[in-house]
Formats: sequence, structure tokens, C-alpha cells
Amino acid sequence: RADIEIVALRGNVDTRLRRLAEGELDAIVLALAGLRRLGREAEIGGVLEQLVPAAGQGALALQTRSDQAASVSALNDHAAAICVSAERELTLALGASCHTAMGAHASLLSSGELELRAWVGLPDGSRWIADTLCGPPEGLAAQLAQRLSSVGARELLGAAQQAAQVAP
Repeated sequence: RADIEIVALRGNVDTRLRRLAEGELDAIVLALAGLRRLGREAEIGGVLEQLVPAAGQGALALQTRSDQAASVSALNDHAAAICVSAERELTLALGASCHTAMGAHASLLSSGELELRAWVGLPDGSRWIADTLCGPPEGLAAQLAQRLSSVGARELLGAAQQAAQVAP
């Protein structure tokens, strides 16, 4: 949008919130989880549900020696593993990379089905596609990749990749 000026915002959460409170900025985007972790829920002005994080965002991986794997297996979060696997499968199926603007977020529903949300676009936000699909975890990412591809997701990812190669 031509009426919005996007500026780089650096500093810790306190600094960012101070700049907002002092009127230096009209709005800022911060991670909800970070504000909650810091006990700053009262300062959350709203949640943008349409924002989709990068695939695997927030997931942790633990690597051990093979003789220690059994001792840490209890730390595995099965639901998180299913979600991250679907997000990564979608990214791979679309041919996205760290140079493309793509988000994927999966949630395991109480029914056992998976909800998989995706966003693909150009880095400047001028063109984008979003979609959500629910169903059994097996094959859901491939189905969503097909739906996104049918409406131009691969072309957007290609244009984003090309723009990243040209950028200084």
C-alpha cells in the first residue's frame, strides 16, 4: 500500500515498544510468543491471523550420538513433529527456498486431522496467494501444494527467487 511506510526496526522488545508508545511509529509487528514469554500480554494490540510464519518456525531439533538416542526420545513432541513435517513437505513440494517468500503453518486438531495454512508471494507483498486445507496428515501437504500450484504459486516463487538473485 502506498500509504504505508515500512521501516527497519532494531532493538530489544522494550526499545521497540517505547518507540511505538512515543509515537515514532504507528504500528509494529512482534512475535506473539515472545510477548507472552516476556509477560507483556497487556501490550498486545491485536493478532494478525493472516500472517503465516516460515515453515518450522519455532521448532527445535536435538541431535545426539546414536548410543544416546533412546535417552532423549521422551523429549520428542509427536504432534510438533507431525506439524513440522507437513510444513517442510509443503515447502519442498513447491520448490521454495530461503530466498523465497513463503510461509507454512500446521496445527494438529483435536479430531486428529491437520490444518495446514500456506502463504506464497513476492517479497514486496505486491502479489501473493494464501490457502488452508484440513484433512488427514498423510498427503495433506502434497494436496495443498497442488492447489497452490494450480493458481500460480510456482510462478510467484520463481519470480521471488529471481528477484533475490538480482538484489544487491
